[in-house]
Amino acid sequence: MVDGGIEGDRLLSLRPQLKDDRGPDGLLNIAAIADAYWVLHHQHRSAWTLELDLRPWAEAF
Repeated sequence: MVDGGIEGDRLLSLRPQLKDDRGPDGLLNIAAIADAYWVLHHQHRSAWTLELDLRPWAEAF
């Protein structure tokens, strides 16, 4: 699950101020998302991940 704004051209072209509004680590980095899914793809069968939840670090719960 990707739960947050993705820091990409599409989002930032629609809302250019969003990156400044959210502050550092307030949006998901595209390369970090790719890295997380690459690790998921190569996980060992003996320790299987059922669900992966990606959120910006700065998100308050």
